[in-house]
Amino acid sequence: MNSFEGDGERETFLNKWISHALALWSNPLGSSASKRLPTDAADWYAADNQFGSVRRLDRAHRPIVRLALRVLENRPGNVIDLGCGNGALLRKIARNRQISVFGVDIEQSRIEHAHLLLPEFRDNFRCGDLFDNDWIWPAERRYALALLSPARLVEAGPQAAARLKERLAHRCDQILLYKYGWRLGSLQQLAEQTGMRLVYSEKRVGLALVHLN
Repeated sequence: MNSFEGDGERETFLNKWISHALALWSNPLGSSASKRLPTDAADWYAADNQFGSVRRLDRAHRPIVRLALRVLENRPGNVIDLGCGNGALLRKIARNRQISVFGVDIEQSRIEHAHLLLPEFRDNFRCGDLFDNDWIWPAERRYALALLSPARLVEAGPQAAARLKERLAHRCDQILLYKYGWRLGSLQQLAEQTGMRLVYSEKRVGLALVHLN
């Protein structure tokens, strides 16, 4: 438990520097090579993810990162964020050196920023519709963990949601659901509304199973 808290404090410290648009050296994956973050990061780091400040973004991400790292337990595998924004969430999870992270988002500018934040995984981030994108699901790739806000399923409609849920059920070992704020109800309500069942939950995050018709 203390290690997660320590990681959160370390990430908050990093993000405070980013939010002031300082040129700093970071080492998000724990490798020996440091990487310079863009000096204009304060203009988009939180805003890309629809947050007004880095502090709020970091607070919202913390329980997601904590649960994701517990699920992964330093095992190798692929992790995908379906609606990844600029990859800030995956950057925090990528401290586990044995995983490869993937992301898809509808906004090209966010994907370009993900390339800056996670240059070692540049080829793993694409702009596109997460509900209709075969690049996400090549036959040879399986995901140890998928990250998803169930609100996206509600907004997409039943047909698109059904297609995505079928792929999640067959191609992902674990599905981590999360939500920000109270729009559209609680996480439990959203999961039930979208045909998913929470098997574990805490602080607006949880692990889910998919119900297929």
